[in-house]
Amino acid sequence: GTLPHWDNRRCISQWSFGHGLSYTTFEYTDLLVSSDEIQFISGAPAKDYRIKVSATVRNTGPLPGADVVLFFLFDETRYVTPAYKRLRHFEKVMLKAGEDRKVSWDITLDDFYHIGPHDDTHLVLQEGAKIRIGVGPDTDCRQKSGDPLCSSPIQLQLPNERHYVGACDSACRIWSETGCSLFYGMDWDSCWKMCTDIAEENYKLHGRHEGWGWNYVECIESVSRGFNVMGVGIHVVQQDAACRKMTEMCRDVFHTPLLDEYGESAIDEDTADPIDGIGVAFLAGIIATLSILSLFRKRGGLEKKRPHGNGDVEFAPIDNGRGGEEAKVV
Repeated sequence: GTLPHWDNRRCISQWSFGHGLSYTTFEYTDLLVSSDEIQFISGAPAKDYRIKVSATVRNTGPLPGADVVLFFLFDETRYVTPAYKRLRHFEKVMLKAGEDRKVSWDITLDDFYHIGPHDDTHLVLQEGAKIRIGVGPDTDCRQKSGDPLCSSPIQLQLPNERHYVGACDSACRIWSETGCSLFYGMDWDSCWKMCTDIAEENYKLHGRHEGWGWNYVECIESVSRGFNVMGVGIHVVQQDAACRKMTEMCRDVFHTPLLDEYGESAIDEDTADPIDGIGVAFLAGIIATLSILSLFRKRGGLEKKRPHGNGDVEFAPIDNGRGGEEAKVV
């Protein structure tokens, strides 16, 4: 036979996640979120962005009982295939018969981070990402529309109409956490601007938008891991030598501020003169050739030496001490 056709359809399960038996029953109402958007602003910790989520749970049975209130997150859009539903918060409450209680928690920017398509080790954000919050084990916010136990979409926003650059986010985070950004007089905002300015320009010209690039991120990551090995706490790096390794062992972004991860600068290709590039390359080739020839000549590599044989006689003038010269056989 043939393999079954893949279909994006919910699998039917006998018991939903969080299912449990009780001597009473519970009901969820009044799911509320404090905002329908969350902003990413460079430099601020992800935990500083918060959206309040709350719901009311009521014991509708005749007996007291305990219930674990589950809050799930559903991704509406993602560059990579997301999990169908993710448990983000749970809280156990004990309620008497007829008693109700409000349960609340905070969504932070960390809830929007996920493993991106570039590799499987770095967390990134996605511009315009939308999520929904659902409460209860049986809630499915991707199947039902208008479900009162599902929130309206919460969207990630970037201010000033700039693009989000994952490599810049990770790189500036490493610079900040190691303390080496202060050593070079670079705060989070200036780091973000240095990296993303390259991405903004080269996105239009080359279709690339990763700023310094992920290879650079992996390089400074490996260097910063060595700080702990050397006994330099990663949050209190003071040694000059340790911070200099960030530019000595990896790319020096302070002296190559206009180059992206491919070594290209944000120069308008339509206005660039190709003759200038050819002339520079030709001149560089001539200089390199002359340097090599000079090196060989200094070392005698191009000097021809006459070999001596049994039948070779060579005369050289010498002073005989009486004001005249005599011939000497060499």
